[in-house]
Amino acid sequence: RFCYDMCLRTMLQCLKDRKKRTIVIQGGPGTGKSVLAVNLLVRLINDSLNSAYVTKNSAPRQAFLTLLTKGQANKVVDIGHLFRSPFGLNQCKGNDYDCLIVDEAHRLVKKMYGDWGGVNQVKECINASLLSIFLIDEDQAVTSSDIGTVEISRSEERRVGKECRS
Repeated sequence: RFCYDMCLRTMLQCLKDRKKRTIVIQGGPGTGKSVLAVNLLVRLINDSLNSAYVTKNSAPRQAFLTLLTKGQANKVVDIGHLFRSPFGLNQCKGNDYDCLIVDEAHRLVKKMYGDWGGVNQVKECINASLLSIFLIDEDQAVTSSDIGTVEISRSEERRVGKECRS
């Protein structure tokens, strides 16, 4: 409950002063990071805030869409934008979202093979939203190209001159 409340308070502060902020939440497997992410998304959407759940892994995005739409194609179109990949966030002009909730943020990458037009997904998430919430389990990095660590998130936040909270 502490993390949930902290995220909501921080979102309110961002809306009030229009300053970008980042929250990094660490936890191991089964600690409730994904549950927190979905509960925050529901609350922010209910508060009419432009928010999205972001993960590189397509399996949870597809599972949430299937669960919420019960296979009805028209609903997939309506809510599909709520569950997105980090690929393509480089197209955002800045603060296109009020909040991005980045689950499995330890899986974010830097540009490697020219496979997308972006450069650094941590930076792109921060640029795309007023509040970026990174949910990280550094012990679960899967490939050597995964860069979404607490230190990387904080250094990107400092580099662009924004307030970082964790």
